[in-house]
Amino acid sequence: MSDIEHEYTGEVVCPYCGYEHGDSWEYGMEHDGDSTEIECCDCDKKFNATLSVEYNYSTSKINCVDNGKKHKYKFRTNHMSQKDLKTVKGKIEWIPLPQDKWKYNEIFKCEVCDEEEYRKISREKYIEKYKDDYDYLYAAFYKKYPEIGDIVE
Repeated sequence: MSDIEHEYTGEVVCPYCGYEHGDSWEYGMEHDGDSTEIECCDCDKKFNATLSVEYNYSTSKINCVDNGKKHKYKFRTNHMSQKDLKTVKGKIEWIPLPQDKWKYNEIFKCEVCDEEEYRKISREKYIEKYKDDYDYLYAAFYKKYPEIGDIVE
């Protein structure tokens, strides 16, 4: 007779004949280590069944403020929003914005809890600090959306 897989299975399995007893929870075992004697309804042999429970846990960081602390923000990146979400004919779409409506942000991330904070900055400050990014995004945007109109300088 071949080996029967009967240890740590999803349902109670007879170690003699391999019959899988569905709805194993009905045998009254509720806690890790609980045992009961079962008579197999297929081969009529008695055997012991023991419940083995495995616990898994997940954790996540709590916001610094909720922990009574202050955030320790560190600059992560900059962001220039050239589009906005609008509802068009019942669908949500990204719509290109004229340049005078663009939004400029610096993004900071807390070194402790990973929370991000977007800080608005002026167009002038953005260009001063991130000239290369601005020039690249500016050119790419107008190449893709020439219909937006005159470039505001």
